[in-house]
Amino acid sequence: MDDIVGRLQSKFSSHQIDVIIGSLLGDARLECRSKGIRASYTARFRVHHGEKQKDYVIWKYQMLKDS
Repeated sequence: MDDIVGRLQSKFSSHQIDVIIGSLLGDARLECRSKGIRASYTARFRVHHGEKQKDYVIWKYQMLKDS
């Protein structure tokens, strides 16, 4: 686990990590990639919201886009 946290800290700011963790505790999920496409330790961050939360999704995107 320390290795994963270390990789996240080198890729994301502490604020970005807070946004990711908070989202995972709520309405987001990590999806593992299929075998053979990428390394086995990769995943994508996925968020689903309704139209009423459009501004919130845009805010999350702005927080995470530069990583």
